[in-house]
Amino acid sequence: KINSLEDKLRDKYSYIKIDRNWVKKAVMTIPYNVGLEKMQIQLINEGFFEEKIDCSSKKKTKFYIVNKKYCKDEKMIQLSLQEMGILSGVLYNAVYQTFPNLKNYVEYMKKIGVLFSILNIPIEWKTPVGMVVKMKYITFESKPVKSMFTKIRKGSVNLPLPGKRMDIISNKIAFMPNFIHSMDSTNIQILIKNYIDENNDKMNLFTIHDCFATTPNFMSQLNKDIRLAFIMIYFENDYIKSVHENFLKQIYNVTKKFYIKKNNKTEQVKIIDINKISIYEEYIIILNKKEYTIPSFPYKLDCWDDVKSLFENGIKNSEYFIN
Repeated sequence: KINSLEDKLRDKYSYIKIDRNWVKKAVMTIPYNVGLEKMQIQLINEGFFEEKIDCSSKKKTKFYIVNKKYCKDEKMIQLSLQEMGILSGVLYNAVYQTFPNLKNYVEYMKKIGVLFSILNIPIEWKTPVGMVVKMKYITFESKPVKSMFTKIRKGSVNLPLPGKRMDIISNKIAFMPNFIHSMDSTNIQILIKNYIDENNDKMNLFTIHDCFATTPNFMSQLNKDIRLAFIMIYFENDYIKSVHENFLKQIYNVTKKFYIKKNNKTEQVKIIDINKISIYEEYIIILNKKEYTIPSFPYKLDCWDDVKSLFENGIKNSEYFIN
């Protein structure tokens, strides 16, 4: 990506030590649907850049100074607002370029969030330990009211009240983060269950969200056990596949009919058993004479055993998986 930029910018960026800490910001923000602008603010707040204001002209403009510890040859690097935006974009897009499947899954989750909102039903999924999660963000409508404690006329105060429809934007943005949080909780539940099954009553275990703590003599063991619990979530069964199958069932329970496109024509699918339909087909539903496409499962599982082995080894041996 950087090689496609103008020579001047490429030369300036080459003096910046872009390490794992920089890319981690994008890795941690993309799945949470944090936009490019907010990621840029986080980079500033965490000390990668210092924001300055140029007051030398009538029109005040922002510019940015790169933290010295990230500058090669002790060179002071100053970026304009445009140059800062380009660099942030490079970091943001590098994650998708490195992990193209991540982009597919993020888009898939957004589409599911929008579709369930259109159907006006909550998104429901079951975690690998059997905990059922329901997510439903609804719209709020502003109603004029009269205060009981003042003489202010009616209508001067507006009270937000829950509406009857789902909030499409909120469900689209919030589904992925909430799904990730449910997986974090699953990791803790599996970890604790494993210790109970092993009658491990010697270790002191403390957990807060996705953070873990124990006494120093058990840290190495805890590190290993957290990795094993994570592997059990995703690799002991086709969990992600089962989540998609459950979505199809929820949608079918509302619409009762699925369609597909054949020769530019919409044809109804004859479904005998909803549990046996293909997860790779892009089905269509019709609501109020309008067609909506159900996103198909975003991964192919033909070589799952090879991928599973690769990721298991990666998780077990990763230097940065837990730190």
